[in-house]
Amino acid sequence: TPLEAVVRQFLTEAVPAQNLVVLKTRPGGAAPLALAIDRAHWPEIIGTVAGDDTILAVTASQKAAETIAARLREV
Repeated sequence: TPLEAVVRQFLTEAVPAQNLVVLKTRPGGAAPLALAIDRAHWPEIIGTVAGDDTILAVTASQKAAETIAARLREV
């Protein structure tokens, strides 16, 4: 899928932090990865905020954050 391709290209780390997932990327990779995550419409993700090499993905719960981090690390 398009999301998997972008994850493989840019994601370096996915760490759950309460109801957030902190995603680290290669420099310049946060915006394309956040866009791909938003377009994937995963129901657990409420929204994303991207910088240059870091994304905060907001979820409704700590359990959802752990699930999303694990799912992205598996790609």
